[in-house]
Amino acid sequence: RRGDLRAQVAANLRGTLRLQELARKHGAGRLLKIMQEVLDYSERMMRAMLATLPDGTAAFEELCDGDGIVEDGESQDRPFRIRLRVTKRGDTIGVDFAGTDPQVPGPMNAPLAVTASGIYCAIKMVADPTDLVPPNSGCWRPVDLRAEPGTVVNALAPAPVVFANHEISHRVCDMLFGALAQLAPERVMACSQGTSAIFIVGGVDYRNGARYVSYETIKGGFGARPTKDGINGVASGISNTMNTPIEILEMSFPVRIERYAIVADSGGAGRYRGGCGVERVWRILGRPAQVSVCCERSVAPPFGLAGGGPGAGARVTLIAPDGRERRLHSKGTFTAPPDARIVMRAPGSGGYGPPSERDPARLREDVLNGYVTREAAAERYGNSRADELGCPACHGLAAC
Repeated sequence: RRGDLRAQVAANLRGTLRLQELARKHGAGRLLKIMQEVLDYSERMMRAMLATLPDGTAAFEELCDGDGIVEDGESQDRPFRIRLRVTKRGDTIGVDFAGTDPQVPGPMNAPLAVTASGIYCAIKMVADPTDLVPPNSGCWRPVDLRAEPGTVVNALAPAPVVFANHEISHRVCDMLFGALAQLAPERVMACSQGTSAIFIVGGVDYRNGARYVSYETIKGGFGARPTKDGINGVASGISNTMNTPIEILEMSFPVRIERYAIVADSGGAGRYRGGCGVERVWRILGRPAQVSVCCERSVAPPFGLAGGGPGAGARVTLIAPDGRERRLHSKGTFTAPPDARIVMRAPGSGGYGPPSERDPARLREDVLNGYVTREAAAERYGNSRADELGCPACHGLAAC
């Protein structure tokens, strides 16, 4: 985190110097005029892209897992609902969150800027899939975004907001995909993992007595597309965080990563299969540690489109040193004793199109690669399709 903040400060200082150099070279007035022309150009381009989408109105709503706050007398936090309606007319598009639940006690409230970022991401991906429009504020002039103040998508102080920065922006992006799929199904991919799947562990390192904290995001499935399978184990949608190598984690922190793998059957079935999620298992070493988790999509899994099935939802499990297992809610903080294991599964993603239309050769490859089990192939794609896989001993690649 300290390195991230320093990098951001350095980037802004460097940007200031470069901007001053441009102003001295070309004149401040001319530079401001050019900036305005760039914004106007992006607006014209985005309007042209939006005009290619069919006109119409569509609605979508989803249930979020909860805010991480358990009230007295309850066993877990309460889910809350987000609703949106999209209206496309000519070269403009409107998104209205009327009917969305009020802001919540926990940190799952999004400032309007966070909600807007998720909406803008979805619009850019659908309207401008080849990224021809320079991304700047001019792009969003044709977008009319409305959200009632005091709701989870337009929070007012002093509502806590930190989880919503990544979780609500993911969610509203997915929801707009779901709504736009009703207007232009050939332009929209199925739902991706829909969460940053955050795992934080900290404490005192038994090796040197130093305090430590590790902050990781777990990768999930990228949604199946109208003409392609989804992608396994990647940051998707609004995310762009990198994977930390296991060797670095184990050298830097008192943990052991006992498993890091693609989760079979986590991608939604379809003509095009959804991307699979990832499972990672941490073992706490030496001393107790404080662990915090934050993810979504354990209540409402990533949806498929055009007849495709949903991806598997998120799952967090605590395994005590004596082997007892306890499933945890998707948000919370707890103390993990030495030798405890925490299993975190990031969601897969939705499939696209009817599973019965999947190419048998692709299904065979899925089974061979461990993305789909034979049992799931039979259940989701039909017994007749499973029979086409051939002998399990040779993975259907040779005759016995």
